[in-house]
Amino acid sequence: MSPQLDDLLALASREHDALACAQRVLPRVLALVGAEKGSIFLMSGQQVVQRLLANKESFPEVSAYKVASVLSQGLAGWVLAHRQGALATDIARDSRWVSLGEAEAGSALVVPMISRGLVVGLIALHHAQPGFFRERHLAAAAEAALALAPVFDVTLVVQPMLASIVGLCRGYAQPALVLDWTGKVLAVNAPLAALDVAWEGVPWDKTVLAVELGVASVPDLRWEGHRALRGLPMEASVSPFQGVGALVELRRRDSSAA
Repeated sequence: MSPQLDDLLALASREHDALACAQRVLPRVLALVGAEKGSIFLMSGQQVVQRLLANKESFPEVSAYKVASVLSQGLAGWVLAHRQGALATDIARDSRWVSLGEAEAGSALVVPMISRGLVVGLIALHHAQPGFFRERHLAAAAEAALALAPVFDVTLVVQPMLASIVGLCRGYAQPALVLDWTGKVLAVNAPLAALDVAWEGVPWDKTVLAVELGVASVPDLRWEGHRALRGLPMEASVSPFQGVGALVELRRRDSSAA
């Protein structure tokens, strides 16, 4: 990854609010690609759930109508349907172009942000000069979208889910912890902290509990019922959340069990 993309990713990672993240990174994306204006659409399925538009509208309902038109008929809609970037070198000659009010736009491109196999957002960039954007600009925008997609995914979708799971974990009377999809231990509740087998902020595979269970990666945290630990008189159950993480709970092993 280039130093510019490293800086962009570090900037994006500082924000936990999706719209604030978009406001922070859009100027950097414009500079990276050489665009004059741009919009970011954050998606849940086929619906826009957050948007940062290049041109401000006086009436929100007008913006909503125009966004819906762009996603059903425009260049952004084509990108959403095909899950790949698109370039309109001269928007006057491109039938896919539907304006959001960019009177001065002559050239445009749109790239998808894809994370966990899902389109989590679109980046649309414009320049007043027809013929300004070329394939190299599209490639630079696509590279930025690739770097930003996981950040927006976590901020917009995964982070609230993880926060809910962490809240459940901390309230459990039995020992429990929460991992994110990368294998980082996000939360260790008080009963588990007392056992000193896992610690918040540590990779799962560096914990004593991972060794005790003989499971080094998050994708392998899948079994039915309870699984005995190797050296402790305890057993673990797991609740995996695909693409999000996992909740691991411990209990004392029943000594009377066969």
